[in-house]
Amino acid sequence: EGVGVFSAYKDGRVRALFADRCNGEMSADREECFFLLPDGSEARVRCAAPYGVEGYVLVMQQFAEWAFRSPIERVLAFQREEAKARAVDEELYKIRRFTDASRT
Repeated sequence: EGVGVFSAYKDGRVRALFADRCNGEMSADREECFFLLPDGSEARVRCAAPYGVEGYVLVMQQFAEWAFRSPIERVLAFQREEAKARAVDEELYKIRRFTDASRT
């Protein structure tokens, strides 16, 4: 939320208009990205080695992964993430209980 506006196209391309005014486009094969950076410079990078624009590429890859899933795949992925978050919360709760008990 607040990162930017993303679009996915039927041919597999992804476009992003980031909140900091960077514009990006990822190729349909997700191998290459082109950026018009906030300072007006341009960058073309391979997604596997996005030196200088790592954060932009990562967010675009995450969006592409989500956008090109089926509705069922999205639900399953959401459920997996929820389960991971619950497991982390449970471990943090155990740690807090242990550290609180050791203080008394």
